[in-house]
Amino acid sequence: MFLGVGIALVLLAIVIAAVLSAIRFFPASGRDHSSSSALATTTESLLAQEDTKSIYTITANHVYLNDASKGPSIIPEADPKTFEALSGKANCAAPAYARDKDHVYFFGAIVDNVDPATFTVLELPYAKDAQHVFVGGFNVDETVQSMIIPDADPNTFRVLHIAPSTTCAGDEFEFARDASHMFISGNMNPVMDPNSFTYLSSSFFADRNHVYDNRGNLIPDADPKSFVLLSEGLSKDKNHVYIHEQGFELDDYVVIKEADTVTFREIKDPIFIDKNHVYDIPGFYDPNFSITSADPATFSDAGGFYHDKNHVYELVGGYGEGGVQYFKKLPDADPATFTSLDGRYSKDATRVYFDDRIVASADPKTFAPVRLAAPHPTDTDPYLPNIAEDEHHVFNRDAVISGLVPGDLRAIGSYLTDGVSVAYDDFDQATYDPSVVFKLVAGADPKTFVDMGGGYAKDTSHVYFQGNLIGAADPASFSSLNSSGSGTRYAKDKRSLFADGRKVEQNGNIDFASFVILGYFAKDKNTVYYLGGEGGSTWLPLVGANPTTFEVIPSPSTTEDPLAAGQYAKDAQHVYLNGDEIHYADPASFQVLKSAYGDYYSKDATRAYYKGREIVGADASSFIADSKNGTRARDKNYLYSDGKVERLTDEQIVSRNP
Repeated sequence: MFLGVGIALVLLAIVIAAVLSAIRFFPASGRDHSSSSALATTTESLLAQEDTKSIYTITANHVYLNDASKGPSIIPEADPKTFEALSGKANCAAPAYARDKDHVYFFGAIVDNVDPATFTVLELPYAKDAQHVFVGGFNVDETVQSMIIPDADPNTFRVLHIAPSTTCAGDEFEFARDASHMFISGNMNPVMDPNSFTYLSSSFFADRNHVYDNRGNLIPDADPKSFVLLSEGLSKDKNHVYIHEQGFELDDYVVIKEADTVTFREIKDPIFIDKNHVYDIPGFYDPNFSITSADPATFSDAGGFYHDKNHVYELVGGYGEGGVQYFKKLPDADPATFTSLDGRYSKDATRVYFDDRIVASADPKTFAPVRLAAPHPTDTDPYLPNIAEDEHHVFNRDAVISGLVPGDLRAIGSYLTDGVSVAYDDFDQATYDPSVVFKLVAGADPKTFVDMGGGYAKDTSHVYFQGNLIGAADPASFSSLNSSGSGTRYAKDKRSLFADGRKVEQNGNIDFASFVILGYFAKDKNTVYYLGGEGGSTWLPLVGANPTTFEVIPSPSTTEDPLAAGQYAKDAQHVYLNGDEIHYADPASFQVLKSAYGDYYSKDATRAYYKGREIVGADASSFIADSKNGTRARDKNYLYSDGKVERLTDEQIVSRNP
């Protein structure tokens, strides 16, 4: 049997590996070049290749097969005068096939029993000549091979783009046909009818007689005439309902044997129903579905909850609990009087619920959620979440906020007040502890209380961070600053700097009136600073930097907050990476190069740099970072990895081997 493509990605070079996902693996035994063997599981092929000249390099005297880890290797039989790389339809992948006057090659290996003059690449892994159809692959011993597909007719053989919007053979499935047969990854399927074969979904295919999974396996008893897709994860025919498990490479399916196919339908994902059962089919159509005890005759959606004549149910879980939702009864809820309220609250005649938990002390007759607009502008939620009240209490989630009185609640940014006291939401997002709710901010004056953002707040007498008093801060001069590049939340008054609510014991003489945070840098009217010291938590003077002309260079590799992410900066005379000067760099022409990640590469008019160190010999005018790999770059002469020369470019190999 065939090996998985993942093995090849480890064994083969980076350049060649870019194309391997489009081709097949063959068994070690019986390597007869005139016949192909059963292929392994289907894999996705390469949709685009940035450098289509990276497989072969032709010089005056030799042809090379490029291997980024080992360097170019000569193909001894190849004739450089007549050698040409062959691309398939629409250049669906880099040209793994090539030919000269005497031979056809697949990744540098000679293809046997082939006519070079009539040889044509279809789409990887398929090719043909006047007599045969070929499929390319790799053997267990790592050798490369393109093999003849027995019984395939080259005159009528063609690749099928079955899935919608696909243009290449390996976009989703490597299906092909000739006048009489169907082929999957080069293997003939004797059952499939090529004239009626059609795509149903990412999991299923059909012809006029049968339904197949995406590996070409026949699904017993499936009826192609009545087979319909209910969703991307569910299908049914007149006989069965099928769940498709979404796997990493392939989909598996299970049959819900108990389902009545005539009445089976979706209530709301992941709840499904037929005349006999209510089904809970949790996240991503897990085949471990359950048949609930709910009564299908009286089961219905109650606005985020569900109920039947006996019980009330809720979907719980989701992103905070591994991504899977599951069906759960609300304890002792009365379906006859049950009502879904705003947000996550609900109630019946005798109880109030938050999600699936009973809200103790709540009066269902007077209980109602409260929507309080106007959190701080930096918050993403326009309302204070999970606030409610009844005649006697104010609630957050399922707990009473002690000290607040209902009736006149309003939001002050992300804080809550009843006009007498102020409360802060102390809910720990990291632990999702439902027992932690709003707590009173001791001594806060609601009449003058202001949310400063970043967890800071103040009134006329005090300054607070996350509801706790900052005793050393001066409210009259206090202001919140931008977060640093490390994520620390800073603030200042006329005398001090504060980090996450704590006074910073800062070396040097910061001018707090003009002090501003610039991501990983900061400055006042006299000095530029960078984050350094133990743990990168101290603002250290950037010696020699001019605060008047100093500016941070935004990161080109992120869109969230390029300025805060920028670790490069410059003034009129210098360029810096974090707290280090990049010697000889020209500020006027200096630029950070956009890459997939990392901002590792930069350049000016005459030099290129990796992590602030000059790359000696690099050509700055043609130097670019790799858009797919942050550690790689190239210029007109060399390919670079981690700032070091990896190998010559193909153009240089040609010019240096006349």
